[in-house]
Amino acid sequence: MGNYLIFNGVSTMDMGIVIQTSPTYSFPEKDVETTHVYGRNGDVIISGESYQNVERSYSLASIFREGTNFISNSQEISKWLNSTDGYARLEDTYDPSVYRLAMHKGGGSTVDIYGRATTITATFVC
Repeated sequence: MGNYLIFNGVSTMDMGIVIQTSPTYSFPEKDVETTHVYGRNGDVIISGESYQNVERSYSLASIFREGTNFISNSQEISKWLNSTDGYARLEDTYDPSVYRLAMHKGGGSTVDIYGRATTITATFVC
């Protein structure tokens, strides 16, 4: 079966896409501001009581389905990744008990592998 992800309600399995390697786990940075007061030791820390977004990247591969080609598959992948202007639900099989609100960062490129497959790195802001 392999590992897969679901973004904006669409599974990579339904599109003939597999995850090649596990994603890197990034930890969020605290949203804080520091101010140094001259003549005093240390800084004044003002906490926003929140966290910055993190990026999560997946190395994906797609083997072309019968009757399709590089261009049509690349367009389908791009349309799926850019299917929302805001955050959408992102799930993967690496941590099935958790979902993230994510947006595809945009851009990217695909590679035609002998007219039979393509690869892409999809980066999401979570």
